[in-house]
Amino acid sequence: MVSETEPAVDEHGLDPTLAASAIAGEVHPRAVVLVLRLPDAEESLTHQAACAAQEIAAAHGIPYVKMLGTTIVAATGYGIGTGPGLADAATRLADAAIALRERCTALFEDADDQAAFSMGLDAGIILGARLGSSPGLFNLWGEVMQGAGALASSAPTETIQTSEQAYRLLRQNFLFRPRGLFHRPRTGAARSYVLAGRA
Repeated sequence: MVSETEPAVDEHGLDPTLAASAIAGEVHPRAVVLVLRLPDAEESLTHQAACAAQEIAAAHGIPYVKMLGTTIVAATGYGIGTGPGLADAATRLADAAIALRERCTALFEDADDQAAFSMGLDAGIILGARLGSSPGLFNLWGEVMQGAGALASSAPTETIQTSEQAYRLLRQNFLFRPRGLFHRPRTGAARSYVLAGRA
């Protein structure tokens, strides 16, 4: 169920402040992003995974969910800074990620050994803008999108690998194990963790 304090969304399902984030001189909002990389599996399994992602996102109040090929991206928490609002958003997305991991594990358990998925969860600066002629396409980019993608690409199969930024927001309420270092685009080596579940 979506909280009554959930920010209003525009026609793209996004917090309107996100659309303004590309305006020069404005402080860029921060967000929490989850990337799920699915295996090249039967179309019916990919369809079921997409439906599960939509259902779980709605249940946890995640306003942005998109899919391209076999990659699903979810984002929330368009607050400025790292205060309670961003921590709450991170908690909702982490809960959604755990639920999605369980659903995907069940979906792909009977598939062959190559049918493995992985997830990346990151928190950081995000940019957004409408591109093209009216009505325009909404595009999200920035370090958090790249970080979540890199975490998903290097995660062990069937796990949720998180950045240190996401870990700091979630460590009070979730269980983690250190994963080691991963290559963060434009930054280099950074610590990562595997999200095990609720504390």
